[in-house]
Amino acid sequence: MDGAALQAFQKELSCAVCRNTFLDPVTIDCGHSFCRPCLCLSWEERQTPPGTCPACREPTKHYWELSAKGSSTWAVGVCRDSAVGRDLPMDESQDLFLLLAVKSNTYDSLFTTSPLVSHYMEMPLDLVGVFLDLDSGTVSFWNVAKSSLIWRYPNGSLQFPVRPVFHRGNLLQ
Repeated sequence: MDGAALQAFQKELSCAVCRNTFLDPVTIDCGHSFCRPCLCLSWEERQTPPGTCPACREPTKHYWELSAKGSSTWAVGVCRDSAVGRDLPMDESQDLFLLLAVKSNTYDSLFTTSPLVSHYMEMPLDLVGVFLDLDSGTVSFWNVAKSSLIWRYPNGSLQFPVRPVFHRGNLLQ
């Protein structure tokens, strides 16, 4: 292999952020590839908004935000496509991947489902980002104001078609 071909091949295997050979590579919708840690750090450190390509600044197709401002109780995430319209217990369902904020008389709580896990962070959250990666089968939630990751489900968590879920107000009605 000649020098030019070798350089072109090495460039194809290099992260656009760190310029090293890929570590846990991910290709986003615009076609650019990155090390997964580099992409997450780029979003966490506000180098680019969550869900935006660090190379071309194009938004990905699978990112949306929920304005939770003025609402103390809300839910956002995804559910199994076939689960739409069914009553699903949040603590038992493997079909719901949600971030939930619940206000009681004395304190605010933040939870994720599948399984139900309590999270501790500053409340209230005004704008929550959701990043859906169908290639990896995962969904992650972002504190948009701080460009920080709240929670990321493990790779392979979503192995079925999903729909977005948005809800503001009382979750038990």
